[in-house]
Amino acid sequence: GTPGVGRPFHLPERQRKVVVALYDYNATDPGDLSLRKHDELEVIEDTQEHWWKMRNIQTGLEGFAPSNYVRERGTMGLQQYEWYLGDATRQRAEILLMQQEREGGFVVRNSTTNSGIYTLSVFSKHLPRSHPQVKHYHIKKDQEGNYYLSHNIKCQTIPDLIHRHQHNPGGLCARLRPPVQGKQAPTTAGLSHDKWEIDPNELNLLEELGSGQFGVVRHGKLRCLDVAVKMMKEGTMSEDEFIEEAKVMTQLRHTNLVQLYGVCSRHRPIYIVTEYLRHGSLLHYLRANERSLINNTDVLLDMCLQICCG
Repeated sequence: GTPGVGRPFHLPERQRKVVVALYDYNATDPGDLSLRKHDELEVIEDTQEHWWKMRNIQTGLEGFAPSNYVRERGTMGLQQYEWYLGDATRQRAEILLMQQEREGGFVVRNSTTNSGIYTLSVFSKHLPRSHPQVKHYHIKKDQEGNYYLSHNIKCQTIPDLIHRHQHNPGGLCARLRPPVQGKQAPTTAGLSHDKWEIDPNELNLLEELGSGQFGVVRHGKLRCLDVAVKMMKEGTMSEDEFIEEAKVMTQLRHTNLVQLYGVCSRHRPIYIVTEYLRHGSLLHYLRANERSLINNTDVLLDMCLQICCG
């Protein structure tokens, strides 16, 4: 017979793009692929920025999944660990650790002052009262390439160093305990691959969140997901302008920007469905919490940094 007919086709290992899932993802459409953290997947098609077609290497199942939920196997680095927060600021680490108040709770982040250096941030209730409850340590590297926080414990990798200090404080303010859960799954560009049109019958509209010149915003449920629904007021804005706003939002994706999930453009009034912010808009939050925030420069600085990053 013809060579190759009826046989599964596999790219040579060096040509295959293999990625690892960083988060769980539950598919909502038949053409999408559910992910479980640590799944290994072969990328079949990555021509679109936000959604890639992948094959689960273990199960053989194929479908589209969000590209920001996976990382190429050879470049995983520290991303695979719950305790690694990447470019989180000192203020963000302190807020996270102090909210959870777990003795020995810790995160590792990129140093904001020294490129290529990592910082370990640890919470302890036993620090002097005049001292903040979070202590920061630079993870140092010696001439042999070993990582250390104190000279009596050195390891070849940062994960090994963290593991050692989970069993021995070795000069730290506390023995490292199970890591603080700081990583949240990122928002996806739309709810599904190449699908922006949402059936309004799938929406359960709840309380009103606010209103403006062009429409009313209501809290809603889309399947099990909390969403915000912007409803266009008739006669205040042309439908073309409203749809144009939605089109611009489809091109934007950043953790610090409100994510568009889809539109109901075949329904009147037209809806724009976005990520739900449980504390409301930034302006509303600042006004509602003015007294508690006015002297909290660390939190305000962290907000400013997040705005700049977005």
